[in-house]
Amino acid sequence: MLIASKGKDQIVNTDAMCSIFVGNDNKVVAIAQNNKSIVVDTYGTRVAALTAVEMLAERIRVAAGNAAICSMPTEQEVKAYQNRFHQEKSRSMDGSKQKGHGGS
Repeated sequence: MLIASKGKDQIVNTDAMCSIFVGNDNKVVAIAQNNKSIVVDTYGTRVAALTAVEMLAERIRVAAGNAAICSMPTEQEVKAYQNRFHQEKSRSMDGSKQKGHGGS
């Protein structure tokens, strides 16, 4: 399986990778079997980078068994995913804010 960077300027072969993780400075890093690291992509925040790795794992799972190229999610895809699946717990199911109780 191949992973294309979000800028489509780099392709990483996952067959040669041991792990993919979020490193320093919000970078998604892949470690090769020879212990060399490759920066796959960089995101604006650590949360965005973590979400991108989560999204990439899902894309790889869906593409398993196919000779496919999975691409790193763009910043816009990460924000849309976060908005859809990681809403604040202080909101209702419909997304509206919950009413306060008591107060002055």
